[in-house]
Amino acid sequence: MIELLQNFQKGIEPFVVPLVIALAGLLFFMTVFYVLVTLFHVNQRRRLKKKRLSWQKAIRKYRQGSNPKEILGDRDLHAGHRDDLVEELRLSSLPPASKLELYRSFGYYDRDFSELSSKTWWKRGQALNRLKRFPDSGFQNELKSLLYDSSHEVRLVALDALSRLKKVPKLDPIELFESFREELDSFLVIKLLYLKPGMRFIEPLVNSEKQRFRRCGAVLMGQPNKVSFVPVLKKLTVDEKVSVRTKATESLGKIGEKQSIPAMERTSKDKNPAVREATAKSLRKIREEGSLKVLGKLAEDDDFLTRLAAFQSLTYFGEEGREVIGDHWSNNRELAREAIFESYQR
Repeated sequence: MIELLQNFQKGIEPFVVPLVIALAGLLFFMTVFYVLVTLFHVNQRRRLKKKRLSWQKAIRKYRQGSNPKEILGDRDLHAGHRDDLVEELRLSSLPPASKLELYRSFGYYDRDFSELSSKTWWKRGQALNRLKRFPDSGFQNELKSLLYDSSHEVRLVALDALSRLKKVPKLDPIELFESFREELDSFLVIKLLYLKPGMRFIEPLVNSEKQRFRRCGAVLMGQPNKVSFVPVLKKLTVDEKVSVRTKATESLGKIGEKQSIPAMERTSKDKNPAVREATAKSLRKIREEGSLKVLGKLAEDDDFLTRLAAFQSLTYFGEEGREVIGDHWSNNRELAREAIFESYQR
């Protein structure tokens, strides 16, 4: 054994010194690289701070009556500085009208507006990305065409800009959804919900033969206290497609009206567990006696996720909810115990 160790030592001895030198060199280069990266970031922060102070000074001078071009010089009127100014205006406490007035005064608005029709997609996207910070700047007509732009990236920016407008251009909902891939429906619906679309916009979707459009229409109707949507959603809860029935049930919960409970009682008996689970979750937002009865039945459902959702929803009903939970203590001891504890926590 000793002889074997001695032979091993002799074998690696020629490599020890080169290996130490190589490791030392690697450590040196890593240290130099770290120092250079640190210096670069410090310099970038200094430049950013200097740039912000420059914009603040320029805005201050403008408000005192100076000409923006005299402050900046023509050489500074390019895209990079436009982005910097937009960011500075976003962080400021100025009212929207004043921000737009300043942006126009620096000569940037006209350049952005002209670039909306640029042949280069990224120029269209960047210009729109800046203009969307000024929702009252009057680019609604251009925005409508950009929603159907050949560039997917530009369409996404246009959709985000649409959700910021106070006055929205008239749109064909079917055409709008068809211009985006189905995978982006959730993103599209979220942006449209900011606009609180009415029945006039949603009706073509819920009456469509395509499951995709009916599902999106059901989600768009999930607006708090929008009682006028309840009758339509009730019809969608008996749709042939599970995803439509599920979304319609969820939207009834978001509206939160007592008159939705009969429809919820029906969805609580749906053959698909996803719909029953959605019913259990939605009923927590309708604090009525009828909700307790339906949740009591769902607490005995064959599907575990539905039972779990039912017990969790019952925790929102205070003492009355705890009484219903207690009725199911013997059958679902663990779920009931957790629900009772969570109820008192609320």
